[in-house]
Amino acid sequence: MKQKPIQPMLVSFLVDCDWGRGHSLEYNLSVRRACMMNQWNTRAVLTNLWRVAPVQWPSDWDICLDSPDFTQLRGKPLSQAQGIQRFSGEIAHYLTRLRRDIAPPPCPVILFLESFSLSTLIAFALGLWRSSERDLRVWLLYRGIVDLAHSPVHAQIYKWLNMGIQRTVGKSNFQVLTDSDRLAQTYKKIFQIPVYVLPVPHTAAELPVFDPPGDGKIRCWWPGTPRTEKGLDLLQQMVSTPLIGANRFILRASSDANLQQFARPDGLTVEAVAATLSREEYLGQFARSNLLLLPYDPVAYRERTSGIFIEAVVAGKIPLVSRDTWMAYELQKYGLDPLVVDWSAADIFLHFEYLLNNPQIQSKLAHMRNQYCSEHSEKNLATKLKDLWQRHSDN
Repeated sequence: MKQKPIQPMLVSFLVDCDWGRGHSLEYNLSVRRACMMNQWNTRAVLTNLWRVAPVQWPSDWDICLDSPDFTQLRGKPLSQAQGIQRFSGEIAHYLTRLRRDIAPPPCPVILFLESFSLSTLIAFALGLWRSSERDLRVWLLYRGIVDLAHSPVHAQIYKWLNMGIQRTVGKSNFQVLTDSDRLAQTYKKIFQIPVYVLPVPHTAAELPVFDPPGDGKIRCWWPGTPRTEKGLDLLQQMVSTPLIGANRFILRASSDANLQQFARPDGLTVEAVAATLSREEYLGQFARSNLLLLPYDPVAYRERTSGIFIEAVVAGKIPLVSRDTWMAYELQKYGLDPLVVDWSAADIFLHFEYLLNNPQIQSKLAHMRNQYCSEHSEKNLATKLKDLWQRHSDN
């Protein structure tokens, strides 16, 4: 009688902490649920930096890696090197404990990293090498940390790190992942190894119900951390420029953006929201918004995905994006070219009103939403993870 194959344990490493602002926690919770659908064991290990993050995590997740805050060590090469050396020792120690106490052989173990900086990836690679454990799989999800296609030095460093990890655990036990077909082609060319594409699991959440205000205003939201690559300069210009119909709109944005200082008395109304939102507050902003403004830089986001964009589509909201971005490419596949906007247009707010009142736009967006709910779901993520594991098991 053929013996039933042993299911793997997938261990997520949350080695960079964004204090609850980014995607890491929600993404890894989705990975956890996808693993459970596959009847895999799953855990996560976090750095001590997560202790101060205003978020909740499952009780079986381990906050046990003592790590410096590498964002505070930029421009300090000696301190960075010392921090990497210390952090790699923490990782090596954890891997020993993992194989001894948590997932001893013959249980297969997959180490999964979906968010990392150069410093933390160096520490991870060095920790693997310093550990005596070799019977491990490593899956790295690259999202476009830097534009590697136009940064040959960074590209070579990441390529060396991939090769080092591959030598440590074995060629068949290492896999580079990404979350868009465009990025997969770029990484395959740069790293010269196969790249597997995973969905971005942003299944529709239950949005809270709000009665629409009776003021007749149209509410826009610029979500996320205000950065130049996400359109900070464009939003400052939009707020400070006299534009036709702007006074019928309200723009909500992070208080860190300080857009109120650019606002005109006769123009776009600006409302600040908290820089860090709980999941409930985040969904509340989605529910209250008529339009999602995503004026992302075309160079930075030519191939990179946007979780917020996917969430907007899945939530049934209208996302407005920049030309020549991955988001524009996605919208154009569904005939939604009008949602790819010229952020400098004098009649931009008239165009926004046209989009809101266009039933064809709503119909096409509903079709795209249905496709996204299937493609970018935790169920599909579970299917893709199982397929990837089967490929590696067959080697």
